[in-house]
Amino acid sequence: MIGNIWLYSTLTIATIFSASVAYKAYSDIQEAKDIQQSFEIISQIKQRVAKEYNKSPEDVTRDEVIAYLPKGPNWEKVLLVSRSSGNTLINSDALLNADGEFELDEDEKVKLLALNAKLKEYGIEQTQETSSNKVTFKMGMQEKNFSYKDNVIAEKVTKTIEILYLNKNSLDTEFTKIIQNNTPYNYIYHDLKKTDTEKPSTSEVKLRKEVYFKKRIKQRLISSKNSRDIEIYDLIKDKL
Repeated sequence: MIGNIWLYSTLTIATIFSASVAYKAYSDIQEAKDIQQSFEIISQIKQRVAKEYNKSPEDVTRDEVIAYLPKGPNWEKVLLVSRSSGNTLINSDALLNADGEFELDEDEKVKLLALNAKLKEYGIEQTQETSSNKVTFKMGMQEKNFSYKDNVIAEKVTKTIEILYLNKNSLDTEFTKIIQNNTPYNYIYHDLKKTDTEKPSTSEVKLRKEVYFKKRIKQRLISSKNSRDIEIYDLIKDKL
């Protein structure tokens, strides 16, 4: 009888231990998924802030990320801090440091692996280890995203020059319309000038992007030795 009680107790303890291990493994996996999801969302926020303020995504700070978040309960907690109930934005478990970089304890192995996997997916392998048992991950962005946008602008420049040539006899009246119809607004960062005391209006941002696009057209025409491009430049140089 004593042997049966001992066996029953052993099995109960083993079951509890197994359940505890299984729950811990499940919890770690969920934490890892949360880390990856947070990286994805914060990366998108950084791209948008960088585009809006004409700066590198790597220079976007934690405060700027927080300011961009939707107004509502617990958004900051969902995206920026550990899921433990006692954590807040001001404690040491925050996922983002003041520079807007991910920061994790070295002993959070599963989270580190998850974040490393997401970094590699984004083409980022740069990490920096700090002195206080923390690993800091610089939140760089894929260079190919920026080169892709530049390629789109370059293709638009080529297409617009062709349209200008086809309309060379009516450029006095059609030039502005052609520029407005072909400027790839969504792929151009507007210039946030030092003299701006407040956020530029939508119309001002649109105008700045058109000015930039005309500069790209001018650069292409000036550097070209094609007779067609030389002819077009002579016709519109006062408008660029």
